[in-house]
Amino acid sequence: MSEVRHDTATQYIDAHAEHFLSALQALVRHPSDSTSGEGIRECAGFLADRMDDLGLNAELLETEGNPLVFGAWEQRAELPTLLITTHYDVQPAAPLDAWRHPPYEAVREGDHIWGRGTSDAKGPVTAVLSAVEAVMRSGSRPSVNLKVLLDGEEEIGSPSMPGAIARYQELIQADAVVTFDGNSMADGRPVINFGGGGLLYLQLDVETARNDIHANRGALVPNAAWRLAWALSSLKAPDEQITIDRFAENLVATNALDRELLQSHQWDDTLELESMGAFSFLPGRGGERGPESLHLLPIVGISGIHSGYSGGGVGAVLPASACAKVYIGLRANQTPDEIVSKIRNHLDRRNFDDIRLTVLGSTEPSFHRADSALASMVIDVAEKLYGRPPVVYPRGHWYGRQGSWIGSHIGANASQIAMIAPPQPNNHGSNEYMLVDYLLRGVNFISRLSRWP
Repeated sequence: MSEVRHDTATQYIDAHAEHFLSALQALVRHPSDSTSGEGIRECAGFLADRMDDLGLNAELLETEGNPLVFGAWEQRAELPTLLITTHYDVQPAAPLDAWRHPPYEAVREGDHIWGRGTSDAKGPVTAVLSAVEAVMRSGSRPSVNLKVLLDGEEEIGSPSMPGAIARYQELIQADAVVTFDGNSMADGRPVINFGGGGLLYLQLDVETARNDIHANRGALVPNAAWRLAWALSSLKAPDEQITIDRFAENLVATNALDRELLQSHQWDDTLELESMGAFSFLPGRGGERGPESLHLLPIVGISGIHSGYSGGGVGAVLPASACAKVYIGLRANQTPDEIVSKIRNHLDRRNFDDIRLTVLGSTEPSFHRADSALASMVIDVAEKLYGRPPVVYPRGHWYGRQGSWIGSHIGANASQIAMIAPPQPNNHGSNEYMLVDYLLRGVNFISRLSRWP
């Protein structure tokens, strides 16, 4: 019975492939830049109309910022409810002159569709809605109640999501949550994980004078650049160990299944370095420890430093102020508030109470069991569709308030699946693209997921 339903929907997908590709092009032609706000509400309305056409009972869920687009098809109360999420907002398209085609024209050339958002994440949005169409209109009804939630702020950290979840929790309640976002592996395999990291982005400032001073006073009064450099060096040792007091006390320990999953994938140091454009790994972080380093270890990094004179030639000044942007990659069970408090206390105990901390952005990490019923389902569907096992990680190195984060806040198991975007689709950069085969395989995957087993 299950295979018959699959065949019916698959036949519909095969027969309507060009229709689905045109649907992606139409969506890309609606700008939805969450950084500037360009086109956001118009794009949300366009998607709500599309959901209504499919019978998903769509509505715009207002938030403190950009609206969420929500749709539901609830057939029987006794069936489990699957919430599928992704995002409709995109990154800015600038610089426009770097694009081979205008970013919002969605030009198709052979197997490529070029345009901002084609892979991140209007391709996934299109795949989700196309799969719903294939299931509903082919007569192969879902074996679950379906809900779809599209975020309009993912590219700016989803700042309105916590308030929205609190406000609409009953409406979006589900038994399981699946997010589609991210790139496929280099060999085309899907990537599945069951959680993600968190982000804490800080600005550290120090001021030691009203204005820059002649450098010959350097033996007399403090230098702001040195104050900041010493404060930063107290956070991490030269051996790359994080030295913030009590930083790791709430981290979730790696279990046997986590290690098994991490060790089940081939890791090639040369290929990984080449893909990043990096020259070397941190000591002891490549090889067998590569997957664990990438997906599970926390990060304390400096994104930028500014102080004093930066022009050409000699500028003999003693800087009055110094500023650094610091990126903290949080892992399971750490919280932004906890780590801010620990950094503040750490600096104060070392007489750096003159260093000001400002939180510029934050998201919480999330994690779910890799041996849940949901995990078994998504892995099984992927393996049957592609004929080989997907790449499965216990937690991903991404961060954001997508499905895994939402699942943590509504009490549902969750998974993120990266398989609709091709391996290197230039998302966030110029000449972003989607490949036809990847979009259509995403439609097939989601249609099967909604009718499993």
